[in-house]
Amino acid sequence: LLQNVSRKFSIKISESFPLSFIHMHNHIHHLERANRFSMISESIGTMIFAWKALRKLTPHVFFETTGCAFTFLVAKFLAGCRVATYVHYPTISTDMLSLVW
Repeated sequence: LLQNVSRKFSIKISESFPLSFIHMHNHIHHLERANRFSMISESIGTMIFAWKALRKLTPHVFFETTGCAFTFLVAKFLAGCRVATYVHYPTISTDMLSLVW
């Protein structure tokens, strides 16, 4: 993983940097597409997934870069993490709502 980061982003992360990985393969079903109430269901699913991950390992700072905006609420208010996030689009936008309504 560190080699991929170095190659793709030209960032060198020291091997001595305390980096931990957790495996969430048994909980991946929380991220499946929903048939009904998809935006709400999928947002709740990402929050559950984040909570299960944060219970396994709670970082000092939670970096959210995937666009699952509600996960940082779980990290901040339930796990007590500091949060850094990059959100480049709203989760629910007016043009998305016009397609549903």
